[in-house]
Amino acid sequence: MLAIASGFWRRSEATRPAADPGRRPLQRLYRSGIMLAGLCARRAKLAFFYLYGLVSETGLVTGVEQKKADTEMLTLAAGLAQSMGIEIVEFRFLGSGSDAVLRIDVDRAGPAGVTLDDCQRFSMALEMTMDDRDLIDHGYTLEVSSPGMDRPIATDDDIRRNTGRKVMADVQAADGGTARVVGILLGIEDGILVLGPVDAEAGGRFPWTEVVHLQQFLPF
Repeated sequence: MLAIASGFWRRSEATRPAADPGRRPLQRLYRSGIMLAGLCARRAKLAFFYLYGLVSETGLVTGVEQKKADTEMLTLAAGLAQSMGIEIVEFRFLGSGSDAVLRIDVDRAGPAGVTLDDCQRFSMALEMTMDDRDLIDHGYTLEVSSPGMDRPIATDDDIRRNTGRKVMADVQAADGGTARVVGILLGIEDGILVLGPVDAEAGGRFPWTEVVHLQQFLPF
């Protein structure tokens, strides 16, 4: 189940001084809405954890050329995720200076998917590792979350990760419109999307070329 948090974003300067007086102070990111508040043991940092997401303050890092830093960060994050049994789905480093945001979507292949605990552990471990590596010369905001249930399932990797999950597909209908079908994603066999039965839904087999949209099932 996905908890949806709504509200506004508000940034405020952290009170903890930077270790290096030449560095800028950290930025903390707060969000109103449905959340759980937790206290990170390292540096007594306050973080707010969402179901299927985590937003926390990040460490300070020191700079190198940006493209090289992006590559190093992605390599570092991917290796760490693999060691924890999860994988990077999307990696984005947005903005610049102290307004920069490192946004990472992670997932665990299979029916259960990624959990809040997975997001929390990965974020804290990545934060500590990046603190030690010193890749960027300013504070930034780290956001770790699941890809979201409404993310399109479009690639071979998407199919692999979502196999065993309840999904819904919009497929081309004979009248030129689309029809929605629901089932357990079993994979693609010879260009055919295979959905197993679930609850009162029969599933079925549909040519992949006729699938207009495929995503995890949402009950609304």
